[in-house]
Amino acid sequence: MVTTRNTTAEDPAEAIRALRQQMEDMRRQHEQELSAVREECAARIAREREIREKGILHPDGVSNGQQAIWCRAFSLSLEGEALEWFNALPAGSIQSFEGLKEMFGRQFAGSRAEDPTVFELSNLRQGKDETLKAFMDRYQKMVRRVKGLNVELALQYVMPALRPGPFKDSVCRKRPKTMEELRERAADEMRVEEMKQAYKKESQESKEKAEGKKPDGSSRMGGFKPREAPRGPKFQQYTPLNAPPARILQEALSVNLILPLKKRPTPAGADGNKHCLYHQNMGHTTEECVTLRD
Repeated sequence: MVTTRNTTAEDPAEAIRALRQQMEDMRRQHEQELSAVREECAARIAREREIREKGILHPDGVSNGQQAIWCRAFSLSLEGEALEWFNALPAGSIQSFEGLKEMFGRQFAGSRAEDPTVFELSNLRQGKDETLKAFMDRYQKMVRRVKGLNVELALQYVMPALRPGPFKDSVCRKRPKTMEELRERAADEMRVEEMKQAYKKESQESKEKAEGKKPDGSSRMGGFKPREAPRGPKFQQYTPLNAPPARILQEALSVNLILPLKKRPTPAGADGNKHCLYHQNMGHTTEECVTLRD
């Protein structure tokens, strides 16, 4: 039986050529990396040359030595408005690195915000009309800025800071163990709060729209408005209720699904034995209330 050898794989000349190709690839990669380093060094040298040519450093102060290196390194860390300020310094105005720090501090003292303390966090309170979302944003920002604050202490201060309401009751019954749990539970309550606000706004707009369509252009603020005759039901048939109207009304008012009306005076000649919880006057019962049924 005759066998053949793979001369290409075992050819020494081919192996040498492959090795040379690998070395060439490594050389090119090294040149690229070295070129990047050279560019960075050239930029730093150009920056230092620019500083020397501008004559910012005082000739009798920090023109040489470690102080000069610190000043130049400091200038390389600046950007934006701070860099513009440094470039605009008069020639010879820097006498030492300490002097440069003082000049920089005086220039930008108003831009530095003082970090809040644990005492300030303990006094944080949700505003009367502040939404839960706005309060949680304030609370979390302050928690992040208080130095040395642990999670347990941060969670301890959230409950007294909350305005009385469903979310505060929830936190009181079951305290969150982590900030993530607090954020998730707050997010759920925010969705409920936003839904209630949207419904309240929609109801208010509908009410204002209905009041704007009064006959003869009359309004509550001006002119005499004749008393309207009692109106009948809007629909001939209504969906049967699974609970008394008075109970449904009380539950709807407790969760702000409908807005309570101001107490109306009892019409003359009305039946004094009948009381309506919705209109808060006499003349008809809550079960007979046409407005509530509509």
